[in-house]
Amino acid sequence: MNIICLFFPGFISLMIDWQINHNEQNIFLIIKYFVYNFFVNFIGNAVVWFISTEKNFFYTEETFTYDFCLKYMAVSLVVAIVLPYIFKFFNNNIKINLEVRKGKNNVKKNNK
Repeated sequence: MNIICLFFPGFISLMIDWQINHNEQNIFLIIKYFVYNFFVNFIGNAVVWFISTEKNFFYTEETFTYDFCLKYMAVSLVVAIVLPYIFKFFNNNIKINLEVRKGKNNVKKNNK
């Protein structure tokens, strides 16, 4: 049950991202799956850590009870649905340009 809780929401995010952006290659989909899976579980674990009364929280078989799995899946699915739209918003509105200059002085010399 814990494997489903940890890896399924990333797949849901990837499917929503595929609906938003159709023009990507398979290798990028695999990389996006790992990125979505990381962010969904990171946010889900942060929510569990803030809500939990026990701050020493580890993934064991005793932790993943049926009730906990339902609550964690509910939080993870909400994050998994919202996350592709957040990434799309940042991708459309934030552009980063880097310019690399070689050497200390970037002065052109005239050869006559």
